[in-house]
Amino acid sequence: ELSNIIGSCTFDYEGDYPKKKYDTEFLSSLKVIRDLKVSYNALKIANFKCECDNFHKCFIRKNVNIPYTEGHHIIPLKFQDRFEVNLDVEANIVSLCSNCHNQLHYGKEYSDILRKIFTKERQERLKKCGIDISLEQLIKIYQ
Repeated sequence: ELSNIIGSCTFDYEGDYPKKKYDTEFLSSLKVIRDLKVSYNALKIANFKCECDNFHKCFIRKNVNIPYTEGHHIIPLKFQDRFEVNLDVEANIVSLCSNCHNQLHYGKEYSDILRKIFTKERQERLKKCGIDISLEQLIKIYQ
C-alpha cells in the first residue's frame, strides 16, 4: 500500500512520455496492476493537495508529515486494453482528498469532479504520454 512506502520513496519523475504496457506475464502475477512509485510521484507533483480543489482540507498522515491525499487513475486501469501505451503514468493519476475520490467513485455528481480534474493541461500531459482522450469519452467510460 502507498501509505507504507511514502516515507521511503524518492522522487524520480522524469517527465511525461509514453510507457510500454506492462508485460502480460508480469501482470498475471499481480493482484493490482500499478506501480506505487508512479502514484507517489503524481501525489508529489500535486504537492499532496486535492487537484479538484486545492483548498480542500486534508489531514496529516500518521507516519510522515505530509497531507493525506489519494492517487486516482483518471482513465481507470481496467480500460488498459483500449490503449496502446501504459495508463499507469503520472499524467493519468490525480491527487484527491478522500471526499472527492469517493464522490468520483460513488457519487451522483462524478462528472463534476471529472470536469474539474480533466483540465487542458492534464489533457496535454496525457497526449505527451500517447494517451488521447476527450472529456466526453472520459465521462462515457465512467457511466
